[in-house]
Amino acid sequence: MQRRAFSLTAASALAVSTLGLGLPAHAQLREGKDYRKLDKPAPSDAPAGKVEVIEFFWYSCGHCNSFEPRFATWKQSAPASVVVRRVPVAFNASFVPQQKIYYTLEGLGKVDEFHAKVFRAIHVDRLKLNKDE
Repeated sequence: MQRRAFSLTAASALAVSTLGLGLPAHAQLREGKDYRKLDKPAPSDAPAGKVEVIEFFWYSCGHCNSFEPRFATWKQSAPASVVVRRVPVAFNASFVPQQKIYYTLEGLGKVDEFHAKVFRAIHVDRLKLNKDE
């Protein structure tokens, strides 16, 4: 249940803050009411002056699969001040082979070419892709 609450909170925060969903263009977010500033900021790989958006996903997740096309479109048109980083999650050992797929694609510089194709292989072509073999 904690994962579901985390996912809902993270998705809502992402939608409101980066996609502009649910807020009029003139709305101003207020610290203490709309968000809470962290006492100790989370570490970021983004250069100074950039905003880091982290997408946590699992290739076999139906919600992640549904969200991917919209996120990919947004990523292409994101402001230059935004740095996007993807992180494949592993809530248990069965997720690890799919993490390996992502990190292999990343290492080869092929994420943009194959990321959506991995989702398609799992959700449309019904390939499991959950074992190293």
